[in-house]
Amino acid sequence: MFVKSYIVKDMSEAMEKIRRELGPEAVILSNREIKQKGVAAWFKKPLLEVMVAYEPAPDRRLVPEKAAPPRKYAPQEAKPAPAAPARPAQRAEENFRPAQFEKLSSERAEAPSEDGKNLKQLYDRLSEIKGVVADVAEKINTPASAPGKKPPQKLSAEVTRIYETLVEHDVHFSVARKLARQTQELSARVGEDPSRVAQSLILETLGESAAIRLKKYRMNVIALVGPTGVGKTTTLVKLAGLFTIDQNLKVGLINTDTYRVAAQEQIRTYAEIMDIPLHTLYAPEETESALSELDDRDVVLIDTAGKSMANKEYAKEIEAYVSQSGADEVLLTVSASMGFSACKSFLEQFAFLKNAKLVVTKLDEVASWGNVLNIAYLAQRPIAYVTMGQNVPYDIERFDARKAVANILESTGM
Repeated sequence: MFVKSYIVKDMSEAMEKIRRELGPEAVILSNREIKQKGVAAWFKKPLLEVMVAYEPAPDRRLVPEKAAPPRKYAPQEAKPAPAAPARPAQRAEENFRPAQFEKLSSERAEAPSEDGKNLKQLYDRLSEIKGVVADVAEKINTPASAPGKKPPQKLSAEVTRIYETLVEHDVHFSVARKLARQTQELSARVGEDPSRVAQSLILETLGESAAIRLKKYRMNVIALVGPTGVGKTTTLVKLAGLFTIDQNLKVGLINTDTYRVAAQEQIRTYAEIMDIPLHTLYAPEETESALSELDDRDVVLIDTAGKSMANKEYAKEIEAYVSQSGADEVLLTVSASMGFSACKSFLEQFAFLKNAKLVVTKLDEVASWGNVLNIAYLAQRPIAYVTMGQNVPYDIERFDARKAVANILESTGM
């Protein structure tokens, strides 16, 4: 991982240089104004220092800006054998080892500059990715016959079959065990068929759909929140398309994710295609001004940055954007491919958003909808929408709990 600093006149110039030199996957860590030196600088606009983190492309060569002059050897002096050129991966490691990154992050965090804080956030994000990888590894390495995954004792043959179906369809065994026990107990008590009891319990856990309800004659503000990589920005433009095309509403967009160049490019491209005004914010204090410029809009959608919730500053930032915008709706975006542990951690970290609803994304990337049940069980929040593809705006639909139940229990014949 490399870190590079740009001194530019404004953010537009920075974005152009970053795109050209580092590519769209570069991450903007921070930006701050710096005053120019000299008396003449009193009458000039401050410059902007932008810190960027990036991974070098495999074919990129780290070449010194100025080559050293060739060394001259005496005729009798034997020339040493040239060292083998370092591979790009070796050079990257030599220039910036993980330990150096951690040390630099720690040192900068102690300094008054904001750069250290943002480097710490990036390091936290890398730690979060490691946690997700560990969760996937645990899922792969835990066989279906593991003791924790075995059905509870004293279940009837039919309830055991229901339990096994749930686990086969990616329902976490802890959730499946609880539902199986409840199914066994209730079916015996009321004399109801276990399959009907199981359906009712799953429907109750999933809850009713809670799609966005827009208020007439006023601007509706909707904020999307979630970790990196769950499809937040794609979901936002899908909603923008639905409101614009299907409901003929006037939509505005606000982007607060100024850390990822690719995210900014994506949302800007769609805004231009749909002819929707877009404002990019760099601090929560700019929210009120942006909303006042969009006061003729029926709906304003806010895209937030996806970072590690381990950093308390990020939680404060999200809370500030939600508060400053007076958001009518907050949508927590969760991927259907997230592991159980990662999903649980994410939902716990966002618990401070009391009235948020859920959007479950990337259903096209999973074999069954069992993880939707896991998410609903962990979140205890209503699900508003699900998404299942990249097509804008049509690969999104209002959540249908009965459709989810049918998918999860399809092999039981219920």
